[in-house]
Amino acid sequence: MRHDTFEGLRGYLALWVLLEHTLWACGYHQTGALSLSSLVFHGEFAVKVFMLLSGFVMTRLLASGSETPLRFLTRRFFRIYPVYLLALALGILTQGIFLETWQELPFKAPHQQADIANFAYGMAHVRTELMPHLLLVQTVMRGDGNFTLLGPAWSLSLEWQFYLLAPALVGLLRRWPVATAGIGLLATIAIDHVSHNDLMLAHYGLEFWIGMISAVAFDHGRLRQALASLDDKHVALFALLLLAVCGLTPNTLDFVVWVVVWAVAMRERDGVGGPLRLIFTNPVSRFLGRISYSVYLLHFFCLLLALRLAMAVAQWGQGVTAALVVTLTVGLSVGAGWLSLVLVELPGIALGKMLVAKRGAAKPGAA
Repeated sequence: MRHDTFEGLRGYLALWVLLEHTLWACGYHQTGALSLSSLVFHGEFAVKVFMLLSGFVMTRLLASGSETPLRFLTRRFFRIYPVYLLALALGILTQGIFLETWQELPFKAPHQQADIANFAYGMAHVRTELMPHLLLVQTVMRGDGNFTLLGPAWSLSLEWQFYLLAPALVGLLRRWPVATAGIGLLATIAIDHVSHNDLMLAHYGLEFWIGMISAVAFDHGRLRQALASLDDKHVALFALLLLAVCGLTPNTLDFVVWVVVWAVAMRERDGVGGPLRLIFTNPVSRFLGRISYSVYLLHFFCLLLALRLAMAVAQWGQGVTAALVVTLTVGLSVGAGWLSLVLVELPGIALGKMLVAKRGAAKPGAA
């Protein structure tokens, strides 16, 4: 069920978030209206595409019939939790270093004062914030606890909440696909408009739901035939048409990206090649995809080290400093991501599979 297109997409999305945070820390930010050149400063788009991808992958996994809800949740827990626990421990231990570093940044960064307040809050409220973070429910707590201790984990909290709901939602989609898809679409749009907390699952439910619907459509025979007959020029023109109709706005860009990648993945499954497919399925993008989860959770610590090294060497101009910090952060994050994959992620995944297999083997004997 693994598709190289989606693997490569994960790598680009993690790199997008990394670059946004690194450039912010070096004092760069968007000036003027949203444009293609300023997209690098909007890593939230990447996170939304992650959610679309999660909705798609989890639906495909559950719809295959090989996963019971308990097996599914067990495997997902051991997939995400070991690296998360490592990153959370690092976050708690480094709150003071983050606070000191952000107070000494050589260039004024966007949200710098808010970040400083967040680090100070984390240092003062470790005990009260620890349990919500361990349970991955920090995004259903008060707003100022969402970014404390481990900033990127807010989206992981939403992911876990989605996992808890996914088996029931997929069951409804399998039984009444059209009615469930339509009702769910209307419901998530309505909830999104009335949600006042940007970091609650209600606000991002539309992304997860569109991902789930696109998983159901992935096996639609007529769509497969239609996309197989198209080439990359048609897909690119379709993307431009979507942008022309929807506009380059924060509420539409993630869906446009997802539709294009989804179409490329569907054509990949049917053996249709082309330059667009190569963008996502080349060895570099697939490697970045494999380490993307660890990179996403650990890149902030690599950024911290890169900033400390750059600040210790000399006081250079903003451009030179940014180039050095970006280079160091990318290199350190790739190395840390690979080590985390080998030493933490893969053993955790293997443990989850072993526990599920043991439980499955024990059932006949118990009966």
